Amino acid sequence: MGIFSKLFRMFSSNIYFDPQKAKSIVMPIQLKGGKIKIESKVKVPENYAFILGSGGKCLDAFGTGEYYLTAATLPECCKRLKIHKTDKKGKIKKYFKADVYFMKLSSFELNMKTYSKAEMGNRASGIFRVGMTAKVHLKVADMKKYMQVLLDEYAYLRVGEAEKITLAYLSDFVLDVLYKFNFALSELVGCNKNVENKLKEEVGRRLAKTGLYLEDLTEIRYILPKRYQKEYEENLKKEQLAATGEVQQQEPQQPAEEKVEEKQDDAEQVKEQVGEEVALQQEPEVSQQEEQHPQKQQDDFDDYVPFGGIYIETDNQAISQKPERHEVEQKSPREQIEEQFVDLNLDNLYKYDKKGKRCKKCGYLNDENATICEVCQKEFD
Repeated sequence: MGIFSKLFRMFSSNIYFDPQKAKSIVMPIQLKGGKIKIESKVKVPENYAFILGSGGKCLDAFGTGEYYLTAATLPECCKRLKIHKTDKKGKIKKYFKADVYFMKLSSFELNMKTYSKAEMGNRASGIFRVGMTAKVHLKVADMKKYMQVLLDEYAYLRVGEAEKITLAYLSDFVLDVLYKFNFALSELVGCNKNVENKLKEEVGRRLAKTGLYLEDLTEIRYILPKRYQKEYEENLKKEQLAATGEVQQQEPQQPAEEKVEEKQDDAEQVKEQVGEEVALQQEPEVSQQEEQHPQKQQDDFDDYVPFGGIYIETDNQAISQKPERHEVEQKSPREQIEEQFVDLNLDNLYKYDKKGKRCKKCGYLNDENATICEVCQKEFD
């Protein structure tokens, strides 16, 4: 740009903007005397919008191109500022006061960090607090709606204030989603992708109401309690390495002949397993002891005596003595025990009578000359 062009712009009433000098998403422009001349021209660069505001209200907005600021092109200014009406002297207005902004419409990126932590969990499993940081990729979808959201916070925007307001909204939206869905701690520590997908979906839905479009949410990192943060960081590194493909190692390729042989062997093993399962289903399992001594197990079952020699029927209708048992030619030593009360406090631990010596431990009546009980093998003193 030459010297004469600069001088012309300095004394011109037209509005110009250099995108290279932009330091914020929304750049305020200072005009001479704070007034806009009616019928002046404004040139809007590519990927930018020209917006007029006044008293915390978004008025008229224009996209890329060249426009003349007249009553016909500024309907909102006419409604609010009455620029189409004459003054007290009946003269047509030549100037009007309004705030001038240039807004970036292309994609931009913000580093977001929640200003507080969301309290999650429950009393049964435990309560914990979670924060989050991420890179947010945004784009303006509705310039007038987004501008009105910003002006609702500040009636006049300065450089950098649009980013601060947007980050505050993002933090609120993320915390709101965490509170609402109350994700499990194991899902956060394990870097579950479903949590990230749900965050993107819900945060994007809320941002749409502010006139912004969420393109992506990357480099998500949760701020967990200290005892879980280390484990989470390790899982996050593994996830990042897996995403870049550094962990994936291809197995050495085997010759085609070896692969065919392995498939045949696997097929034979499957057939053998299937055959064994069918055989097991057809033939009932018979243990080796049952095959050798079938009658012995039946006798042991018949010899079973309930505690106290009392049999209780299942229908609870009667209590009787134990049921009749099959007569066995050779009775076990336990069946020979006679029911007799033994006082444990007696000094004489063993009772001697005419028939023999009775064991204190099991109560079996042994021979008088016996030194060891035939049933429990307890030695007599």
